[in-house]
Amino acid sequence: MKPILFPSTATEFTTQGLGALSDAISCIVTEERNGLYELEMQYPQSGIHFSEIQNRCIIYAIPSPYREAQPFRVYRITRPINGIAIIYAQHISYDLAGIPVNPFTAGSAAEALSGMASHAAVESPFSFWTDKSTTANFSVLVPSASRSVLGGVEGSILDVYGGEYLFDKFLVRLYNQRGNDNGVVIRYGKNLTDVEQDANISSVATGVLPYWVGAEGELVQGNIVNVDGTFDFVRIMTIDFSSDFENQPTASELETRAMQYIKSNKIGVPSVSISVSFVQLEQTEEYKDLALLEKCDLCDTVTVQFEALGINAKAEIVRIITDVLLERYESVEVGDIRANIAYTIADQQQKIEKAPTTSAMQKAINNATNWLTSADGYVIAVKDDNGTWKEILFLDTPSAETAKNVLRINTNGIGFSTNGVNGPYRNAWTIDGSLVADFITTGVLTANLIKAGVLQSLNGASSINMETGEANLTGNGTFGSIKIGDGAGNIAGEIFAEKSGKTYLPYLRMYDESGNTALELSMSGALSSDGSSLYYNPNFKMFDDDGNIVFNVASFRDQNGKQHSNLNLRTSNNDPSIMMSVSEGGGARIDLMPPIIGTVSPAISIGVNHDGVGGITINGREI
Repeated sequence: MKPILFPSTATEFTTQGLGALSDAISCIVTEERNGLYELEMQYPQSGIHFSEIQNRCIIYAIPSPYREAQPFRVYRITRPINGIAIIYAQHISYDLAGIPVNPFTAGSAAEALSGMASHAAVESPFSFWTDKSTTANFSVLVPSASRSVLGGVEGSILDVYGGEYLFDKFLVRLYNQRGNDNGVVIRYGKNLTDVEQDANISSVATGVLPYWVGAEGELVQGNIVNVDGTFDFVRIMTIDFSSDFENQPTASELETRAMQYIKSNKIGVPSVSISVSFVQLEQTEEYKDLALLEKCDLCDTVTVQFEALGINAKAEIVRIITDVLLERYESVEVGDIRANIAYTIADQQQKIEKAPTTSAMQKAINNATNWLTSADGYVIAVKDDNGTWKEILFLDTPSAETAKNVLRINTNGIGFSTNGVNGPYRNAWTIDGSLVADFITTGVLTANLIKAGVLQSLNGASSINMETGEANLTGNGTFGSIKIGDGAGNIAGEIFAEKSGKTYLPYLRMYDESGNTALELSMSGALSSDGSSLYYNPNFKMFDDDGNIVFNVASFRDQNGKQHSNLNLRTSNNDPSIMMSVSEGGGARIDLMPPIIGTVSPAISIGVNHDGVGGITINGREI
């Protein structure tokens, strides 16, 4: 279907709204399990209804080939490049981020979602539904954004009760399991056209061996519970379920608990994402009679088969990318999604999170793996006078007195020492929540407050000294930039550099509400006549709504090294301009230019040369 444009206030989508966006060049919707839900469209400036596409208006488009269209609210429109603008929109459910909910308590998932509606601090168009019967205490202690209450923070509805969200216009559905297994097989040679795997999936477990240990050391062990799927390897997890039972369980009860654990933690599902491009056979003539067997959607379970990579297992679809115009998937992703609703909410606030390079992260992983797999040490349980365990010591020698490398675990925390059991513990995690570490490597770090001395890029090219306020954004010879937003997702100003010849020249630009340049401060460069010197020339410009320069102050050196300064003032391209200029050793001039485009001769000129001789010229006649 063609995307349809609606005004920002629309709540019903049964009409053609403001009209179909029939000139769309591309329209892509990306949806993730409990996460990102956005639309991106390329639209020509000359296209129908382009002038009506404004921030906060709504684009109505299908999120998948098998669901009805959904409303997406526009939050950013880029400046047209070559006459084409990019429009970004988020599903209407993102509006929940601006609807506060007052404190309340609940004892089940159904009560929690009902409380979302009844305790909204402002009138809300959203309603809520769930099929989950899970009971657990839930509370909102302080006024909070509705979307964060749904998920993304500790103690959220998703955190307490689990499940999978389906956002359907203004209805929020929380399913115990959103998708189905329709028997869809994505198989190389059948419908699999491309597969991209970001890591080896053989690290996944193929089964669970459950056990229970009592207070007196009694052991109950269940049989191995295998996960669904076919694997060319065996990797069994041993899991202690002692804390899950108040009384001693039977082997059968342990196995039942292991089955639940496998399902809830998706054991056997690739621990990394696998992106696949595939032909939807239900859309082809050959398989038209088997259409129902080839339909799949977000959260559905599919079987991926690709022998060369050893992939032959069931996995959940965690991301879909839909080509709205063609009404088919561009790609699907199965396995373990890299982002969830927590990331989405954080991303709404600040889209600046960057992970270390793959090589940096992989080096850290390899280093940790080498250390842990090459360990050869001793374990000592320290007891008090009554024989009660107090702490555990992992040592590099049999005796605590002689050990140098120590891992110490007790009720106050975990600590690492290279100087014996008495420390100092330069790397530690204590019960008060303090984490002390010389070096931390992570993917994405989300925090309320980060205190730092110097923030530095991995290659050392850029840095910010938080104590002195100095920033170095040179980018190690590449283009460094600072962008300032207007609060609506648009760039209001930026500081950047562009390459000119062999040099990088800096710019400061401010933009109007339409994304046009309104003010510019720049440095241009010019070589001397013999090429031995480079002159940096400052330039200050102001523009009208049509992009014409209405005010310009420039200072520059010519090829002979002579200094010149100009000031040019006008209201538009069709109005007269006043230009004032001074030149090193060459006097000064004031010119009134005529209101004729393309005319360069001044109508009135007042000037004096370097000898002090001056005059007035009107329409080329000296007086």
